Amino acid sequence: MSRDPAKTSAVDKDDRRDDALLLPRVISLAAMMTAADATCVLHVHLHDELCLVTDDSTTITHGGRERLAPPGTLFLFRRGESHGYRNDLRQRCRLWVVHFHQDQASYTGLPWLDHHDPDLRTWLLDHEQQNAFRSLFLKLQDEHCHPRAGSATAESAWLRLLITFAGRLTENQAGRPGGPAAGQGQPTLPTPHPPDAELAAMIAKLTALLADPTPLEQAIPNYDSLRHRFRRLVGRSPREWLAELRLRTACNLLLETDRPIKAIATDVGYARQHEFTRAFTRAVGRPPTAWRREPGLVTGR
Repeated sequence: MSRDPAKTSAVDKDDRRDDALLLPRVISLAAMMTAADATCVLHVHLHDELCLVTDDSTTITHGGRERLAPPGTLFLFRRGESHGYRNDLRQRCRLWVVHFHQDQASYTGLPWLDHHDPDLRTWLLDHEQQNAFRSLFLKLQDEHCHPRAGSATAESAWLRLLITFAGRLTENQAGRPGGPAAGQGQPTLPTPHPPDAELAAMIAKLTALLADPTPLEQAIPNYDSLRHRFRRLVGRSPREWLAELRLRTACNLLLETDRPIKAIATDVGYARQHEFTRAFTRAVGRPPTAWRREPGLVTGR
């Protein structure tokens, strides 16, 4: 993630000339409040990700299966692993996400972080552990979003502490050299769906229309009759639901990729970049370029 040059001192610029040599290194991070019915489609990237779920539960897909992630669940997604999340009609979790580059030395002495089994990189944190993670996260966020002299070194150090924190969780929960059983303490449930089959089909159709600007009246049969039932069940109109899905998908793309704003606008169903920028700014409070530079809380509805 790029930084605002105006906020970087001359000393800090000198400090950052060797920034690329410092590992582990943050790519981007954000604490995002998700909305009911929010979805992040399955995706992969070429870096690692720590993701803590708080405030509410959500359904996470990782390692080829879905699991219900209660508040306090921490995941380490390794590069190349497909993952995503989906809330049901009532869930509104907060996701504390850190994307980062690392070298193998970052996991030295912490073998579970490099384990091929995703279950061994999933932890259920107690209240004290959640507070410890958030404290480290906020220190890391401060260095990353407010660069000053020595920030690159400090940022890498805070990130290494956060990685070490995750690596020690397995040892603490296992209590033995062999480590925990796969999935120990991690509840799994099927992803919930609306009880109305027609509305479930409508939600699937809306998700498929993410990048399609076709008017909903034309894309969905019986739209006029279904939209009233949809609002009663979900609490907002299909158009509002799709707008929120597009907003959160855009945030994920801004956070996790270097795609141009124009390309992201097309990815989320906007034919014109200025229309996307206006909608994003109205919803988030900042234009996409500014949010990408310093991602913050996305509250949604």
